[in-house]
Amino acid sequence: MKRLVIFAAFFIACGLLTARVKAEDIVSGSAIDVQINEVTGPAITSGPAVTTGSSITTGGSIAYGNLILKYTDDSKTALVISDITAFDDGILYVPGKAGELDVIGFDPLSLAENEVYQNLSEVVFDEDFTSLSDYSFSGLSNLARVTFNGKLVKIGNGAFAGCNRLKEVKFNGRVSSIGDDAFLSCTSLKSIDLKYGLTKIGSYAFSESGLTRVKLPSSVLSIGNNAFSGCKGLTVAYTGASVTYIRPGLFYGCTSLQKVTFGVDTEKITNNALYGCKKLTKLVFNCDPAIVRKNMYLPSKAKIYVDSEYYKNFKKVIKNNTYYKTNKNKIVKK
Repeated sequence: MKRLVIFAAFFIACGLLTARVKAEDIVSGSAIDVQINEVTGPAITSGPAVTTGSSITTGGSIAYGNLILKYTDDSKTALVISDITAFDDGILYVPGKAGELDVIGFDPLSLAENEVYQNLSEVVFDEDFTSLSDYSFSGLSNLARVTFNGKLVKIGNGAFAGCNRLKEVKFNGRVSSIGDDAFLSCTSLKSIDLKYGLTKIGSYAFSESGLTRVKLPSSVLSIGNNAFSGCKGLTVAYTGASVTYIRPGLFYGCTSLQKVTFGVDTEKITNNALYGCKKLTKLVFNCDPAIVRKNMYLPSKAKIYVDSEYYKNFKKVIKNNTYYKTNKNKIVKK
């Protein structure tokens, strides 16, 4: 189930507009303390102060320490990093705010030829950083460690897709939403601690990653299609207590998967959720296993564990399953 990721160009380019400044429109008493490299275009009439030592350069970009920032769109309500001049000790520290504006990530299109960005090995986000934009680090082959110190609203689509050396993602706070393809093909990422507070995991979010174990917190309500498909090293998975719908291809092609546990609120499992999990030997239902449908794929070696209250009814239901008729999977009362 390979999935081609189109990196940032088409998605980012159309959303990053710039502004310029007329010298005559910068009035006395302004809170802006700047150096003007080029002045042209419409006036900046409102917005947060830029601290002493910062500068507005061509296109309305703002220099903030070792970073160059620009507006995400005409509303001028948020900024992305469009250039990096240097970083200390091999670690890039990313602010959550510049003045009063939120910094929400990186602009890969502008940074495509930036050697500092391309060679990043570690990134640390401060506690004010709350939202990581789409494709911020997609395809960075040297990135190994990322630390988030605050409460994240979301990690955007494809944010770390293709970062094949990424081996550590640390959340010192919590994250609410992980976007589609967020960690797609992060083959060195063996584990990740998903804390309570996470509610949504997007499609293909961890597909073809190096994860070996998955344990979702009870706060997770939605998991997208193929979220963990193709994780060749995955051995154990728990879908969490609150997920009701196991979507198509959730563990498709996880060839080392040995045990899967479905939570108490599970109401529907799609037919191919476990397809290709040839080593699966233990399938645990903490829910009513009557949700096993006629054509739901059951690996031939899997023993099925059910609560005693469901045991008799399940033995009747399972007889209608196409794969059970061939496999004769053993049913074990918990």
